[in-house]
Amino acid sequence: MAALALGTVAGSGPALALEISPLTIMLDAEAPVGVLKVRNDSLRPAAFQITGLEWSQEGGKDVHAVSPELIVTPPIVSLEPGDSVLVRVGFLSRSEGGEREGDYRLLLRDISQIEETGSPLKVRTQVLLPVFFAPDAITHDVVVEEAVGPDGETCVEVRNEGSVHKKLVSIGQRGRSDALAVQHYVLAGATAKVCPRALEGELAGEALRAGLTSAYSNKVEFHDIPISVATAPTGATR
Repeated sequence: MAALALGTVAGSGPALALEISPLTIMLDAEAPVGVLKVRNDSLRPAAFQITGLEWSQEGGKDVHAVSPELIVTPPIVSLEPGDSVLVRVGFLSRSEGGEREGDYRLLLRDISQIEETGSPLKVRTQVLLPVFFAPDAITHDVVVEEAVGPDGETCVEVRNEGSVHKKLVSIGQRGRSDALAVQHYVLAGATAKVCPRALEGELAGEALRAGLTSAYSNKVEFHDIPISVATAPTGATR
């Protein structure tokens, strides 16, 4: 369970805070419908809209489109302070998983009434929650390499050849416990290139290790990365 600040409006009182659980919804052919619990922990009424999105990745970037399959009930919720609601999320007719995981997201968007204060600054935020529909067979097959970014910078490239998503959670030096924390999903069949500035700073030229996990595993798997690119200076021909 996690408490998320979903919005703040300058000069109009406290931020809107929602307690949301779970933060990742896992579905499959035997359990195609899940439940999302949302509680209003702020001191004012809250209203929000929930939309189901199809999620894909192209060229390393997330692509979203409104999903006609993913059903959200109720799609609009209003909560008084301290109130909570159960939102059902799932599929009515999906009976099998397919060769690859189905990837979706829930978009929670604050639509609470804003008090007019005369301030020109009015901010609304939104939250994306992953929804995964398990494939018929779960396979983990990932290739992690060093790569070169558009400006010649050192990057970590993750190529996911398995049937389910992976999440890059850390990049660090081999043999050291401290690592750079990252949060980057790589969907099944997709390739992502992550280029943190630390790879040009304290981690430059070092042998690297990447940590990956998924919602199907409670542990982080570590991948040692070949150092041929990492040891080359920035901007050099590789």
